[in-house]
Parts: sequence; C-alpha cells; structure tokens
Amino acid sequence: MNVTKKLVLTSALLFAALPALAQTPTVSPNAGRPKASTLDVACIQAAVEKRDSSLISATDVYASAIKSALATRKDALKAAWALTVVKERAKAIRAVWDAWRNSSKAARNNYNEARKRAWGQFYTDRKSCGKTAATEDTSTSGSDAHL
Repeated sequence: MNVTKKLVLTSALLFAALPALAQTPTVSPNAGRPKASTLDVACIQAAVEKRDSSLISATDVYASAIKSALATRKDALKAAWALTVVKERAKAIRAVWDAWRNSSKAARNNYNEARKRAWGQFYTDRKSCGKTAATEDTSTSGSDAHL
C-alpha cells in the first residue's frame, strides 16, 4: 500500500504540474528590438540635421555652378556659331565644349567632396549617439552620390 500511495501522490503532483509545463512562454512585443536606453534620439536627430543641411547646401552650390556653366556655354556657343570662318568656328565650338566639360566636372568633384565630408562627419557624430545608432540605419554616403 505504501508503494500505491507514493504512485498516486506522484501522479497527482505530475498531473497538477502539466498545465504549467505546457504553457508557451510569452514573447514581449519588443523582442529583438534594441533597448531605447542604448540610443540617444536627440543626438542622432542632431547628426542627421547637420549631415542633411550640409548636403542641401552642397546641392545648392552644385546647382548654381551648373547653371552658371550652362549660361556661359550658351552664350559662348552662340558667339562661336556667329563666326564666319569654318575653321575658327569649329575651333571655338570645341573650346566651348571643353570649357563646359571642365566646369561641370569641377562642380561635380566639389559636390562629391562636400558630400563625403558631410557623411564622414555624420559617421563620427553618430558614434556618440549610442550602440544601436549605426546598426539601425545602414544607409551610406553612396545614397547621395547621384543627385
């Protein structure tokens, strides 16, 4: 009888514990997301503001340089086409297009340098904004390369 009581008691305890063992663990809705305490939101917002303001300024400078180069090209081509000697006209037209190519290339190079500086500063600033600042936004300076 002693063995029977032990068997009944063990079965009762096991039967009582089964619902607790069968429950699935609850998953937090924020599971897998970084903790807010590891990110300084104001810091990253300031870094984005600084980067994008620099990019806007660089884009304005680039657009202004291209507009100026186009206006110069337009006037120079009109003057070149007015030349009556064919060889002089051809030489002048080539010179206009060379000047345009050099001006537009210089504007593009200046924009790219400003873009790289803005992104480089952003990468530096972002480091002080918390552990997850660099992993949550994986965009790179190439994002703005083809404006």
